[in-house]
Amino acid sequence: HHQVQAYLFSQLLLQTFYFGNYLVTSVIFDWGNSFVDPTKRASFSAVKEMVSLILGMIVTLAVGYVMDAFEAADNLEGGFIFCAVAILIFATCDLTCLLLIKNDIKPKTKQETVPMKVVLQNTIGKKGFRNIVILSTLYNIAVYFSVGFLSTYRLNPHELAFSVATVELFNVIGNGARFLISKPFGRYSDRTTFAKGAELGMGLAAISFVLSVFTVPATRYLVILQILLYHMAAAGVGQNMLNITYNYVDMKYFVQASAIKNALGGLCGFGASLLGSALLTAIQNNGNQIFGLPVYGQQLMSLITAALLAVCILFNRKVVQKEKIKIQ
Repeated sequence: HHQVQAYLFSQLLLQTFYFGNYLVTSVIFDWGNSFVDPTKRASFSAVKEMVSLILGMIVTLAVGYVMDAFEAADNLEGGFIFCAVAILIFATCDLTCLLLIKNDIKPKTKQETVPMKVVLQNTIGKKGFRNIVILSTLYNIAVYFSVGFLSTYRLNPHELAFSVATVELFNVIGNGARFLISKPFGRYSDRTTFAKGAELGMGLAAISFVLSVFTVPATRYLVILQILLYHMAAAGVGQNMLNITYNYVDMKYFVQASAIKNALGGLCGFGASLLGSALLTAIQNNGNQIFGLPVYGQQLMSLITAALLAVCILFNRKVVQKEKIKIQ
């Protein structure tokens, strides 16, 4: 009973922190991009991502080895406490960097409050924006349905049975590939459109989940290629799906539009993860079988994700890319 209470409390805290993070993310993103040439926005995003990746690769590998050490000492709880403290330190450094950025001091002026009705008319009321909300939501549903459960699949001693450090090493390799492809992805998106850049990334993601369908203990090293492609896909989807809002919404409403898109996508993605959890539990309770056929739950979940990503690509090409875009 006490463990359930502690778990629920920790989840409440976690969701509160996520709420605080997403409350300011759109504002910071819009503010940072206000200094960037609109025709070079994807290339700038790629460079920014490359800097983050280098540091992330170092931290990821270090955390993997530390978690293995805690697990070997039968002190997994200590490992999680270490991660929580590390996150707090990084968040503090992030806040410090924001506080040190010097803005031009502007005289206070009375700003006109935009009614919610006007905001909705210029966001959800626009067909182009509604389409990218649908695309973003579909993508989140597809990925969140299975991606969170692939980590346990890789680590479970009765499934793929990799150590934490080994999986983190694979992730470092994947981030290295993402680092190398980020700049070409940025140039491609600037030369074409954010929607086409996102489509290319979604295609790589679909292939990675198809590979995951065939990843079983006997072929477990396919996971390296699967992780590699998934990280490369993130270079095409991540920044393009953030920047694409500029193409369909007036900059005056960018923050509100991003908040709407991220909130709907996040909620639907969370719901998809709950459905994925229920499906995985049902398959495992049935002895990892479906209709008498041996199968790991993550294989079926990856197949469903790949199919949903194919729908995303089709919707992107046949609907989103047909809309007239703005360059601003």
